[in-house]
Amino acid sequence: MITRRLVRHLREQNWTAITIEFVLLVLGVFLGIQAANWNEAAADRRSAARYMDDIADDIRADIEELSRTRVSALTRIAASTHILREAGHPELAAEFAISDSSADDIFNGIERFAIPEQAPLTEFQRHRLWPLVVGFYVYDTNRSAFDALVSSGKIDLLDDREVLGKLREYYYLVNALDRTQTRTILPMRNHFIELGIARGLSPEGPVDEDLLVRKVGDDPALAASIAASREYAALHLYLAQLLDGKAHELQQLLKRQAQ
Repeated sequence: MITRRLVRHLREQNWTAITIEFVLLVLGVFLGIQAANWNEAAADRRSAARYMDDIADDIRADIEELSRTRVSALTRIAASTHILREAGHPELAAEFAISDSSADDIFNGIERFAIPEQAPLTEFQRHRLWPLVVGFYVYDTNRSAFDALVSSGKIDLLDDREVLGKLREYYYLVNALDRTQTRTILPMRNHFIELGIARGLSPEGPVDEDLLVRKVGDDPALAASIAASREYAALHLYLAQLLDGKAHELQQLLKRQAQ
């Protein structure tokens, strides 16, 4: 309609009307573009908020997984320490060393960490010492929301640089824990299980404590495997604790952002 009026005014050479109609036309186009941009920006904000809600849900699930992981690692440490000391190996490693720790900034300067002392085992646990030594809760990461955000190509929707940096650092540690489990701890655990089976020790069944202690005292290879299980449990515990701290830090940051 504006266009038809503009043509009519041009034929009549009504320059005042032409100017007004032209301004209205330009203004209409401008407002239309702005409205489209506002709608797109609002849609982006809603999309970013949904992604962040989903990521927050994943992190809450991660915290529960990490709690189980830490309990499993602490139990392995306690069982291994008990067996070795009862078998006459009181001098146990007090710390675990990480090689090439300066390769990544997150681990820079962290070369070794203490293996914590644990409370005495319960009677029930002492009937299942070998299963506890080779038992292993595999941390299963929950990262579907972050992966969906990255694969969508919309990661720039997160305009908070601090949140984005913390997310990348967090999922770097998730990958580090996952790789440590699959490439180091699980293969070692499988080796310990095979070694135990060769000596009549079931990875699931109960075993007499005195019998197990005698076997360990008479078998350097078995004693060494239990010592290694203790040390790798400490590594597992350390990574789970480090990731848990990052998870809680990120959780609080996301809560503040949502407010």
